[in-house]
Amino acid sequence: MIRNSKGKWLYSSVFRQEALRFMEKGYYTEAPYGTPEWLDYWKEQLRRCIEGYEIEGQKITGHHYCYLNFAQIERVEYGEDDEDEDEALANKITSFPDFWDGDYNFFWSLEIARNGICSKHTQVPSTDKEKSKWTELNKKLKKLPKYSEEYNKTKSQRDKISQDVLDRLGLFVKPHLDYLNGGYHFVVGKARRKGYSFKNGIIIANLYNTVRNKLTLIGAYEKKFIEQTMEKTLGFLNFFNEHTGFSKNRLIDKKDFIKSGYVEEINGVNVEKGYKSVIDAKRTFKDNADAMRGVDALFILLEEAGAFDNLAQSYNAIVPSLTAGSKITGQICIIGTSGDMEKGTVDYADMFYNPLAYGLMPFVNIWDDNAENTVCGFFHPVIWNMEGFYDKQGNSDIKKALEWENARRKRLLENSSSSILLHRHMQEFPLCPAEAFSMASHSEIVCIEELRNRLNKIQAKSLHIKKGIPVTLVYNQDKTKVIAKPDLNNVLNPIYNYKPKTNDLNGAVVIYEFPSENVPQNFYKIGYDPYRQNNGTSLSAITVFKGHWRGEKTKYKIVAEYYGRPQNSDMVNEIALKLAILYNTQVMVENEVTHPITYFERKKALKYLAAQPDRAISNSIQSSKVDRKYGCHMTDKIKEDCIKYTNDWLLNGYEDDFGNTLSVIDEIDCPGFIEELLMYNRKGNFDRVSSFFMCMMQLQEQELEKVYDLLLKLYYEKPDLILPYKIEVMRSLIL
Repeated sequence: MIRNSKGKWLYSSVFRQEALRFMEKGYYTEAPYGTPEWLDYWKEQLRRCIEGYEIEGQKITGHHYCYLNFAQIERVEYGEDDEDEDEALANKITSFPDFWDGDYNFFWSLEIARNGICSKHTQVPSTDKEKSKWTELNKKLKKLPKYSEEYNKTKSQRDKISQDVLDRLGLFVKPHLDYLNGGYHFVVGKARRKGYSFKNGIIIANLYNTVRNKLTLIGAYEKKFIEQTMEKTLGFLNFFNEHTGFSKNRLIDKKDFIKSGYVEEINGVNVEKGYKSVIDAKRTFKDNADAMRGVDALFILLEEAGAFDNLAQSYNAIVPSLTAGSKITGQICIIGTSGDMEKGTVDYADMFYNPLAYGLMPFVNIWDDNAENTVCGFFHPVIWNMEGFYDKQGNSDIKKALEWENARRKRLLENSSSSILLHRHMQEFPLCPAEAFSMASHSEIVCIEELRNRLNKIQAKSLHIKKGIPVTLVYNQDKTKVIAKPDLNNVLNPIYNYKPKTNDLNGAVVIYEFPSENVPQNFYKIGYDPYRQNNGTSLSAITVFKGHWRGEKTKYKIVAEYYGRPQNSDMVNEIALKLAILYNTQVMVENEVTHPITYFERKKALKYLAAQPDRAISNSIQSSKVDRKYGCHMTDKIKEDCIKYTNDWLLNGYEDDFGNTLSVIDEIDCPGFIEELLMYNRKGNFDRVSSFFMCMMQLQEQELEKVYDLLLKLYYEKPDLILPYKIEVMRSLIL
């Protein structure tokens, strides 16, 4: 038996018999070169490298077979008695890879993304009847009205076949049942030291070796990332030429570009013949997002996705040339390593957590907390095939690996003066995508894990839809009040996510909590980050923040927001004005852009603009020379303080009327705002966070006013309470 009923591998070495023979004897076949037996042997090996290898109802993909049997890699070898990973002495050797259950999941997932669950290569064992029935049901689904009785019945039948195939495969991961028809690109998030540079290299080498007249590309933001993968690919191809029947002549043989084939003279003319497969590893995206635009390729590997600062742009430039109607003619695989994510974290994380928006294969998010009803890309956590925690058949001991990893994290926390070291470790060796992506941007925002969990909960339960009410803001008859009219006909299109999923950028006001009655003026705070009147990509963001007032059930929360970029900037300015009237407060505008102030002046509504927060600014910059009547400018120092205010808000929460401490994070209902917090850095474009900073500056100004008023009262009414040596400090604060 190769595998038991619980999915544990009992005899996985059956898939790497050729490698074992080579390690023992130094060659693959005893058949003499060029004989019919030799040709038959290598013909069969080539077939397995293309179609995969099945035995006793268990099957691996072609790439996986090629990897196990024909890829010599640098790997770790432990002593036979090294039971305790802490005590183990490990040696690095050059040999063939072990069978890993994590690799099994990766190679199968990539195959399903490309060819679908019921292709001739994926079925285990292959049954034409099952494939035909699945295809028939899938076609029928596309013609039926969604969620009709017939649709649900047909979908249930198709999903049953899909689930049967997946059950036979026995994967850890869960490809979403609705997206198993193939034709998807692929995105991977992973921990360090999982051997993906070798796996990527063998995929490239295997395609070069098995598919005629096709182009395969390796791309990255910088050349150094390409060189690493290409070096391994060339090593595999050189091994093929020396030890296998896969040997191919090279018409072009460079470190960054090779082409198979040979030249034959026909009628005095040199003609290229042979396979003519090509590997191109010379295109980088650092200065050119269009480096691969228009390429007709079989497979494109984008390495170290986190190093890109134009990942989405680069990816979107490639996709059209690999698309024919609803099908793909080539597949893009995006891979990044935790710990090496800086510039491209925003795009990379967005593509990972929103795969369908980019045509990427979706998987049920089984890793993050509260994410059961959401999808993401393929993820390889640290506890899959962790060194010292998998057996000789490649079965991961996930339970023991998790125990050891948690203990390692505890030691790091206990033996470090700060949590930075632990956070860095979690980023490089993540248990879940949230750890890999949330901290990858080196965000200065705290409570990353809690924010990610809240985001997952919002998305899984659609809380932003259930709690948020899209509204149209209109004046009453005499234009003294503003009325928020709910969108009963679903004509409005709010932008809930950081990266808009639609071309309609008009957006809409969303109210999570309507204004309370009988609260003082300026109880609410409004922050407004306007867009510049040019052809840029920045959107306008308006945030309404609720302060603290006795008797209120909720405090210190975002109660309304707007996010969008209509063609006319005055449309956003009008929204800001109406929200100020509705919530009886003033707008703190980021005043580097002047058109909101001009608009409010034109409308004779300057009373609804918050004055420059001089005390709050002076608290950040003691000698600020900026003197503007309305709004607040942003400098690095002010941003730094706003980050602190935001972190204080996230950490401290608030007490309800019964003395219970409540988390403000659990009161956030806007997914886009959390996404921006998770990705925030001072150089990036984070409009919602910027508008929230304006609320924080407004709140800080109000708090400082209270302090100054108290100090003044104390200074003039009870000077004896102030110690003499503190008088000058008090005076400086007041003045």
